[in-house]
Amino acid sequence: VNNHRFDSNFNVFMSRRLFLTPVAGEIYTDKFQNIDYRATFGAGVGYYLWRQSKFDFFLQLGGAYQSIQYISVQPGEDQRTDNGAIVPVLAIEWDITSDIEFDFSYNSQIGVPEPKNTFHYLFALLSLELSDYLDLDTSIQWNHNENPVADADGKVPKRDDYRLSVGLGVDI
Repeated sequence: VNNHRFDSNFNVFMSRRLFLTPVAGEIYTDKFQNIDYRATFGAGVGYYLWRQSKFDFFLQLGGAYQSIQYISVQPGEDQRTDNGAIVPVLAIEWDITSDIEFDFSYNSQIGVPEPKNTFHYLFALLSLELSDYLDLDTSIQWNHNENPVADADGKVPKRDDYRLSVGLGVDI
């Protein structure tokens, strides 16, 4: 799977639970989805429903600008689309024990006014602390493209991409 995702955001806490995200962005590429790049930049507001020492759960809602450049398209089709997006996010961070952590996040980029430009991303990570500096990490990722665009040869990518990863992480 040759896809890459870079995302970042800046949060400003208004209280212990309420936060604003004045700047958020994501760059995504996936040659198997025929996406040269998908750039999403926006802002939002979030709220922690639970915020405890071992369990955090928050919801976030934002608006964004989304630009998608396809690697190739059918003759007469636009190679680039630009639209707005509504971006809901759900995230959980749970310290199950002192040695086991679970992180889960789900977000969607719902195209506005073109809901066909909707993408979903789910990430779940189970991390087991092997030593003070070494973790065994197992993650599952799901990428979903609501409306894959056919390439110049007429091949339509699959809507779903799943990935299971196991690796060692270094805690610094």
